[in-house]
Amino acid sequence: MKHRFELILMDLYDVGRSIDLSEIGRLLPSSHELRIDKTRDTPESLYLPHPFVAELLRLELPSRHPLESLELHAKLYEDGVVSIICRVVLSSALENLHRIRGTSYEFEEIGEVTLRGLMQQRFGELYETIRQVVRTEEYVLDPFEHETYSVFCLIDRVARPQEFLRKNANYLSTFLLGERPDIVLHESQIASTFRSPFSFRRSDLLVLDLDRCFIIDPERDYEDILLVIELANYQLLELRALDKLLDRWLDHAEDDIRNVYMKRSHRTRRLSRKLGTLLPLRLDALFILENLENTSKIIGDYYLGQIYAHLCEIINTKEWELSVRRRLETLQSIYSMAKLDVNERLLLTMEVLVVVFFAVEIVALVLPLLIR
Repeated sequence: MKHRFELILMDLYDVGRSIDLSEIGRLLPSSHELRIDKTRDTPESLYLPHPFVAELLRLELPSRHPLESLELHAKLYEDGVVSIICRVVLSSALENLHRIRGTSYEFEEIGEVTLRGLMQQRFGELYETIRQVVRTEEYVLDPFEHETYSVFCLIDRVARPQEFLRKNANYLSTFLLGERPDIVLHESQIASTFRSPFSFRRSDLLVLDLDRCFIIDPERDYEDILLVIELANYQLLELRALDKLLDRWLDHAEDDIRNVYMKRSHRTRRLSRKLGTLLPLRLDALFILENLENTSKIIGDYYLGQIYAHLCEIINTKEWELSVRRRLETLQSIYSMAKLDVNERLLLTMEVLVVVFFAVEIVALVLPLLIR
């Protein structure tokens, strides 16, 4: 039996420290600012980031095509994140959902390509257009750090969504976990996958997992849920990218400390220069953390808040944040202790020199008297 689905694929890329959104309108004339309508019981005081949205592709597909529609757009965030979102509507049997992302589709304007391949292609083209307004400096990872998430929405009307979930529990649990559909999961694993379903109306249902989720909603009223899912992955991406950058800076710190103690010359000047570079980086990293917290304050016992908290628990953003803070403290401690040690040695050397100078002066004064 075939159902109608909407598939939303998200690819989020960290392209640098920041994007100058004031210049985006010049580079992408079709861009516009995203406006968010808060629905359900979401408080009006909720603050969410306001990216610019650029339409990348919208295809009118013939009736014989396996896809009913295809839209591709990008969101550009000031903090250096580009989100590529692909939305397609199609009819498919439930048990074929796991094949959709890897299927190649023929498009008259593009040729044969998978949906992910199309998204990667359009991201590359977009980045070449905007790279002149991307601030990179010390914040570029090669390749770009990125996150992916897939949302599968059943948009046919289902009489009892919970019953539908129970009836298809084995396939949907393997699908959400990314396992082969022929695997028979243990009841405990199925129960764990479906441990926190969310419903706002009797006709809708949401099940979240690490890389994908499944939604039943014939009203197609899930735009705010998509936004929360994107925001959680945006936060995870920024934390992972910052963690990798701090790894790289810690590797450089190890090399610096080895060089300082193995090569004695100019060590104070070298450490001072490194500390001068490190301080703004450390402050910048702290500002990134604070901005992430400010853009993700979805706190409270309301529907979107519960969804966001559950997804953040699954992807473990708190542990990533703790890891970043520990690395920041370690990085600062390494250079500070080394600089303190070098300064103490320098002071000791200076004290010895002062004593020597005094001794030389005394000898210079006394020696003529002794010679007489």
